[in-house]
Amino acid sequence: MIKLTREGTLNYVAVYPDSASIYASNASGRYEIDWVSDYDKSSGSIDGITLVNTPTVTDPRLVLQISSSDVPEYTGNYTVTLQEYISAPALTWVEAAVTFGAADFEWSSGGELNKRTIDVERAWVSGSDVPSFNQYAGSPSQGQYSTYHLNE
Repeated sequence: MIKLTREGTLNYVAVYPDSASIYASNASGRYEIDWVSDYDKSSGSIDGITLVNTPTVTDPRLVLQISSSDVPEYTGNYTVTLQEYISAPALTWVEAAVTFGAADFEWSSGGELNKRTIDVERAWVSGSDVPSFNQYAGSPSQGQYSTYHLNE
């Protein structure tokens, strides 16, 4: 299970992917996490993930750095899909070294080549929607009171 939080600035996540990364040593290799909330099925993706380590055959673990601002806003359980791809720069037809069939992007805007899923995990997200509570301390003889606000 992956644990992510919106507090602080960065999250570091270690993942042992089901399928080893083949783009880790490629300078154009990129990672993306697609997430789906188990509560309301809302979804999104996290781009701009940085690979911190260099995985090997004997240690295929990926250590990923994720910005806290990219983490889903709401607390709860999520299903996350880790994908890797080659980032292709914007090219003209003459500059392209990619076959037409392998290109699923517009040449002028660049894109993602050979995108593939390498892992599907469960995640717990500690979002920014955690309520805050005010506690008023006093002597035991002062008792306790609750206030209720009704919207009419």
